Order: sequence, then C-alpha cells, then structure tokens
Amino acid sequence: MAGSLPCLWLALACALLPAAAEPPARQADGWGEWSEWGPCSQPCDGGVSRRTRPCHEAQGCPGLGVQRQMCNMQVCVNVTDPRRVQCAAYDHQLHSDGRRYRWEPYQDVAEPCALTCRARDHQLVEQLAPRVIDGTRCRDGSLDICIDGKCEPLGCDLRIGSNRSVDVCGVCGGDGSSCGTGDHFWVEKIIAPCSVSCGGGFQVARPVCKSRRSGVEVSDEFCDHRLRPRDRLVECGLVPCQASWTTDEWGACSASCDGGHKLRRVWCSETANNTLVQVPKSRCSQDPPTSREPCNFVACPKWYQGPWSVALVMLR
Repeated sequence: MAGSLPCLWLALACALLPAAAEPPARQADGWGEWSEWGPCSQPCDGGVSRRTRPCHEAQGCPGLGVQRQMCNMQVCVNVTDPRRVQCAAYDHQLHSDGRRYRWEPYQDVAEPCALTCRARDHQLVEQLAPRVIDGTRCRDGSLDICIDGKCEPLGCDLRIGSNRSVDVCGVCGGDGSSCGTGDHFWVEKIIAPCSVSCGGGFQVARPVCKSRRSGVEVSDEFCDHRLRPRDRLVECGLVPCQASWTTDEWGACSASCDGGHKLRRVWCSETANNTLVQVPKSRCSQDPPTSREPCNFVACPKWYQGPWSVALVMLR
C-alpha cells in the first residue's frame, strides 16, 4: 500500500492539471474562424457592422481579415442627421482662436469622409476630426457611405462596394427598359449645365422618350406618360475650388497723427455652393497679404514755449 502512494499522488496531480488548450481552428489558407458580427455603427438609416478573423501565418494570409455589412436600415424617425450630431459634439469647446462656437455640417468636396464643420453664424470652416463614424453618408442625397475614413460605394442592392444603381424606371440594376411600352421607353438625360464649375452643385436630369430600335430620342407622345419618372437633381461640379486669400476692409487708424497703424482681417477662403467660406490656412498656397500697415504720418499739433516778455511796472 505504501509503495502505491507515489503512483496515487501522480494520478491526482495529473487530474488536477488544466487540460491543454486546443489549437485555434484554422483553414488551409491560414485564416482562423470569423468572429461574431459587431454592433451597428448607426441606430437607423443604415449603419455598418463588422466582423474579423485572425491570421495564423507569419507571412500573412490571402484575402481580407475584415468583413462589413449594412445594418439598421429602417428609416430614422425624429433622429438628427448623424453628421450634424457629430459636429454638435464639439459645441462650446475652446477653439484655437480663443472663442467658442456651435458647429453644423459642411460638405468638404475634397475629403467627404472627414468631419468638417462650419461655425454657426460665422464663415469659419474647420476639420474637427479626420474621419466620421462608419456608416455616415459621404454626401447628402448619396447612398455611398464612409468606412474607415474612405468613401465606399453602396449599391441599390445595399451591398458595400456594389456599383448597382436604380435605373430611370426605378429598378435596381435595370437597363431602363421596364417602363417602356412597345418600341419606346423613358431614359434619363441631363438637360442643363452644372450650377457651378467647382465646389459642388446640381444639374437637372429629365426623362426623354427613346426608340428601342434606333436609340434615337423621339417625341414624348410615343412613351406611356403614366410610367414617366420624375425630374431630379444630380450632383455635379464636385471638384474642389481653388482656395485664395480674402481681405476685409481696413479698420480705423490707431492714431490721428504722428503715425499709427491699421489692421484688417486676412483669411483663406474658397467658394462652395456659391458661398464664400473660411478654410484652414494650409489650403492657400501663396503668402498672405499684409494685415497691418502704417497710417496718419502727419505731425500732430504741439504747444511751443516762447521767451518771457518784459513786464512793465508802473511806479507811483
């Protein structure tokens, strides 16, 4: 019995040792299992959920380790625009100029997925964050969404990276033929130039009737007016405008004579939607004009002391 004690203790010790962890499951290409889908980035109007998988190969694995999908596609009810909410998060914070502002969204054509905001009742435009929350629309009226600070296409099939669009008949991925009758159908045509040459504008797209056989535009009478789509505005002129220095009027001179100085505000600006707005100074490539200059060199009037005159004293 005594000789069997070491064997008994060894058996107990082995029983108490934790079981060896099983190696993580891996596929033939070195990838592990996908994680569960993460939370949605937006409560409604479309957000982005993601999942990841680990790579177990030191030299890397083929393909991507992240997948994304749309989520919470229900229409928002009484919910503020996500970009507006993100700008408002910076309200009343101390700005570099020593003032506090309330912020609203501003569409930066050059960087649509940066959080660029405009100070309310001011011309100041500032990039408050390098990227917006995933799922934020790249621009108003667009399906495209921002993911990791980049604008990604979102097709009408609600797949990220898809380029499928709604045709003139309202069919996702259609060719515009479903709303035609017989040999004629409606097709969308741009009928007016862009409202601006840069900075973002709009132009009108209007359905016209075309012959299915020849492809030639014909009178609207040949198409079914009950199937005619509505006119719509199309974004255009999305090239950023060239920023330049803008100067305000000179202020009053600090002195009325003997030389003073006067000041004026100099700021970097660009035109967006036919509105002049202030942008960061780094957007202006040339040196700024002077904001201070001398003025009123005329000599000021002075009192001069002359010699004393001789006083006459009358003696009695």
